[in-house]
Amino acid sequence: MESMQLLTNNNNIIIRKRMFRFHSWPILHSLQLNLRRDAGQMALRGRGGSSQATYGKTISAKGTAWYQTIVTFPPKPRGVHVITKELQAIEEMKKIKVGLATFTIQHTSASLSANECWDSEVRDDMEMMLNRIAPENAPYRHTLEGSDDMPAHVKCSLMGSSVTLPITDGKLNIGQWQGVWLCEHRDNGGNRKVVVTLQGAEV
Repeated sequence: MESMQLLTNNNNIIIRKRMFRFHSWPILHSLQLNLRRDAGQMALRGRGGSSQATYGKTISAKGTAWYQTIVTFPPKPRGVHVITKELQAIEEMKKIKVGLATFTIQHTSASLSANECWDSEVRDDMEMMLNRIAPENAPYRHTLEGSDDMPAHVKCSLMGSSVTLPITDGKLNIGQWQGVWLCEHRDNGGNRKVVVTLQGAEV
């Protein structure tokens, strides 16, 4: 068997080999696993990286407040729509220093999702994929409400009816490209109601 020694030279890993003879495969396998693990950790350190998580500033506040309201959205065409601005406009959210916002859609043929909101083509692609996953021409048994109804239920289950996001200093604390989608899965869905529940410590 080859016994290997790890050295570093200009952030590169050098392996020196020495020949030994072992008759136990488990021992050899264990040595190889340890070698891979050590090499990976040394490579991270050599690049200036870290194998440990890093943590940001902690925000603390006392007392808890709860608010709940319903936002009604007018009928939207079938597809994926960004509603972040409308949700962010809720006045009570501005009162919360640190907390959570839960958005729940009160329908079974539409859904909510937190996703990419910068490029509209992402939403077009999502609608395309949902239509492939749950096509209207599948052999559904539930057909009383139209050919687009049962696929809408499938899409709702896949995407989800609720989204919970953090609140920091009175606004949603989401990524630069993130936002909230309202996914309309029917051709003529009508108004859509979203229950908004806010909880957290006030400013």
